[in-house]
Amino acid sequence: MRRGVLALALALAGCGDEPARPSLPYDLRCPGSPGCKTASGPLWVGVARRDISPTVTETLLDCGLDQLCPGDLGYVSPDPGEDNGELDGHPLVPDPAPGLGERWTDSNGNGVFDAVWIAGFGNARPALGVHDPIWARALVLRQGETALALVAVDLVGYFYDEVVRLRQALDPALGIDLLLVAATHSHEGPDTVGIWGYDEGSSGVDPVYMGWLRAQILDAVAEAAATAVPATAIMASGDAGVHPDPAVTASKGINNIVADGRDPVVIDPELRVVRFVRADDQTTIGTLVNWQSHPEALCGRNRYISSDFPHWLRLAVEEGVHRGGVEVAGVGGTAIYVNGAVGGLLGPLDAEVVDLDGEVKGPRCATTNELGDPFFDRARAFGELVGLDALRLLTDGGEQVSALPLSFATRRFRLPIENWAYHAMFITGVFYNRTLYDWDSTAQITDENLPRLETEVAAVSVGPLQALTVPGELFPEWFIGGYDGAYTGPEQTLINEWYNLPPDAPRSCAVATDCDGAPLAGDRTCAPGRCRCTGGLCLSDEYNPPDLAAAPSPPYLRDRMSARHRMLWGLCPDELGYIVVPYDFQLDPVSPYVEQAPGSHYEETNSIGVQIGPEVVKHLTTLLGVLSP
Repeated sequence: MRRGVLALALALAGCGDEPARPSLPYDLRCPGSPGCKTASGPLWVGVARRDISPTVTETLLDCGLDQLCPGDLGYVSPDPGEDNGELDGHPLVPDPAPGLGERWTDSNGNGVFDAVWIAGFGNARPALGVHDPIWARALVLRQGETALALVAVDLVGYFYDEVVRLRQALDPALGIDLLLVAATHSHEGPDTVGIWGYDEGSSGVDPVYMGWLRAQILDAVAEAAATAVPATAIMASGDAGVHPDPAVTASKGINNIVADGRDPVVIDPELRVVRFVRADDQTTIGTLVNWQSHPEALCGRNRYISSDFPHWLRLAVEEGVHRGGVEVAGVGGTAIYVNGAVGGLLGPLDAEVVDLDGEVKGPRCATTNELGDPFFDRARAFGELVGLDALRLLTDGGEQVSALPLSFATRRFRLPIENWAYHAMFITGVFYNRTLYDWDSTAQITDENLPRLETEVAAVSVGPLQALTVPGELFPEWFIGGYDGAYTGPEQTLINEWYNLPPDAPRSCAVATDCDGAPLAGDRTCAPGRCRCTGGLCLSDEYNPPDLAAAPSPPYLRDRMSARHRMLWGLCPDELGYIVVPYDFQLDPVSPYVEQAPGSHYEETNSIGVQIGPEVVKHLTTLLGVLSP
């Protein structure tokens, strides 16, 4: 898995019954539904946090198949598997003979590698320890009889069925009408989905950890509800990517902190921030930061549990930024980071970030074997810069808001699982604890007998703020459009990948063999057998640019929102993988969903199917109408 964002909501066998559906186009509307009939008076706000870092007790000696580490007697040079951050061998052989596998600790003597499997990239990545805590951070908003709880968890994904279990376990005395859980999508936390175990056929989820995690989330919500106080807010929205060095801002801008890895290049540059303060003394209760990027700055060879760049982003907002001549005070309180539209593929992997010290942190990955490894500075660079953007926006353009009417509405719906590769994972029980609906589990899965899963979207209004939730990694095109090249950043272009660009001087051809050595875009040439003759011209065999003429027209989701501050809460309250725009949803003709189509079509292999996007947009559009005055 190249980027490792397989995150489908499937798992244990099940065939659920269709619940009773309301005649209205929503399942919950507050105020308005029974139990949340009023939302009058001041807004009360509370926050709490719980450390949800797993305990790492058994670790890997990552010294390759010969089991000799540098400095050992007989060590000559690295051998296969050494220092790659992965288990080479088998988790049931703790003491293999040299050449047959790597050694790992068996602390409890049960003969099984009880690893904490790190999720987000490839398989067989066991944690060596905890670099920085991962958190469940809860925000509770209450007004009259209406209350909303939002919990951000530093996990690759958190399934809707788990959210439902949390709702069922909430103490009714708390009066929470709606609990939402948003995963930050950190690629350096424990597997909570199931597909990042030792191999693709082995679940990486620890059910004991999942039960403990539920308890921590519930505890955080209870504390946040109990400590809520009357509040006002400071809201701000604006472009991220403003570096203290104006030259960096001019030359790199948003591309200093995020890059798009799939054509067309569309990056939502807006950062949205809400600082909730006590109404009596204006001290900070908590700050909600909404931005969009894969937390994968530490890449796929990091060996430590980490929340990646959100760790440094939250520290910057809470404690300030004091580096490279920058001295900006923090606002205190508890910072909560919620990711946005990250699909298609927004993240730091391909970004060369200039940090606050003026140093360039390149995209080359490295194995982190020590807590003090300098490679962690790369995640710190991204987090500090985005945190500094948030503080700048609050100071320079923050809107003081005291009237904060609260309302929200939800809609749950079912989606077919079109990805047949996921069907196999379902049958083998890899995905964690998810019920499937509307299919005959005793019959073969066909187009007429596709299992479905249930998920949910929500729309939330808090004064001049609106937020939409999406159950996965939404392509930003759904939210802002950008097919005209308006959102690429200074360093990227709308069609950016070299293999999707025709060469400046293409070679004419009759057959593919005429293309060996032919020029390609980006100063590349055709390797033997790696180009094709298309329309009489030599092009890369990956040439497959998106047909922008077929892209959808506005209005896009952001256009449909009416508030001054418009958030999108991604991976909330579910993780169904990538939400691809249908005009460019392409599958490999031979092995659909297993192999990707030519060009950059990885995301389709990690999506439940093409139908999710239109359904999400349809229901969110309806909910916006439900909440409109």
